[in-house]
Amino acid sequence: MAQKNGAKYTEKSKAKNSEKSSVKKAVKKAPFPKKALGIPEGWFFLTETEAAVVDIRAALPEGTESDIWKEAGVLEVILGEKASMDIEEMDVTDEDAEAFLEEQGAKRLFYVSVRPEDYDKALPLMKAMIRGCGGKMLGDTPNLEPEIH
Repeated sequence: MAQKNGAKYTEKSKAKNSEKSSVKKAVKKAPFPKKALGIPEGWFFLTETEAAVVDIRAALPEGTESDIWKEAGVLEVILGEKASMDIEEMDVTDEDAEAFLEEQGAKRLFYVSVRPEDYDKALPLMKAMIRGCGGKMLGDTPNLEPEIH
């Protein structure tokens, strides 16, 4: 009888180990949310030039799909199906914000919105914007990190 119980125990333990193995595989394959890795959804793009959204569009690699609304100061860059990066000119009227821009050596400020899960697609384009217009991107976080140059 003990062997019978022992055999049942072995079968149950094999089933449990198999379950654990399946769970571990699923966890390893599951995409880790980039937001949890510290990638923000919003970014401040500080330019070293008096850039406008048309200049940012010109800085993007040839063939990059985008829509622009010059009057509104908005540029939408298509990253793929149901994925985009939105860039919006910001009016700086606050004295503290003006002082911050001056301290950073920036002439213009844009707000960039991109989902953290689309960050890998957006990063090369963000770097192209920085190369083309000068400046840097600061994460919309309390400590303004991460920073992209």
